[in-house]
Amino acid sequence: IVTNTGDLKDTICLTATPASPLSASVVPECKENLKPGEGAVFTVYVTVPSRTPLGKIPTYIAVTSQNGALSPSPDAIDETDIIGSDVYLPLAVKNYWQPCQDESPCDWDPHEPNNKRCSAYPLSSNVPIHSYICSPMDKGDCYRIEIATLNPISIDLTSIPPETDYDLYLYDLQQRDPLTYSVEIGEDHISSYQPPHTGIYIIYVYAFEGYSTIPYTLCAIFE
Repeated sequence: IVTNTGDLKDTICLTATPASPLSASVVPECKENLKPGEGAVFTVYVTVPSRTPLGKIPTYIAVTSQNGALSPSPDAIDETDIIGSDVYLPLAVKNYWQPCQDESPCDWDPHEPNNKRCSAYPLSSNVPIHSYICSPMDKGDCYRIEIATLNPISIDLTSIPPETDYDLYLYDLQQRDPLTYSVEIGEDHISSYQPPHTGIYIIYVYAFEGYSTIPYTLCAIFE
């Protein structure tokens, strides 16, 4: 059993790679939309060729998480114990998932690091923030909003620094394609977008051109 220990819905996948000459498969390969605290049961099938010597053969099990919040911890080690024709695979998981890795190019920005969905900075409704895209390595900023009702969402990106062009995107956390966006030169606005469901959404401020030590202003209304 692998458990989502984060506070967001998550997609968890598992692969098994035993040492030669064994082979393995996992059912299911992935479990989508696991709620916080929810666990998924993965079954590992190991095939042992005839005349395989008795003993223990390492079976490496890799767990990947969209948001990087898993249990069990990465300390357990699996071995396939070959005794006669029977195979015993411990329940412990060798967990190779990597937590959210994000570095800030702007250490003085209070909302950094927030360059990835997994490190998105949480916003409160109708509370403006002032933030920065401060270097060529800073391609954009992610913000997280949690929708408890199906009221329309409005987002304003204003005070964009001179000689820059920032764009505004809104994503469902579980999808790759934007739900809606604004790519105007100058200020960007998403007005009265009707969310399809409650849950977590990601606002992405993308630096289409330029960067600055002058802050932009972002405000989202979603309650």
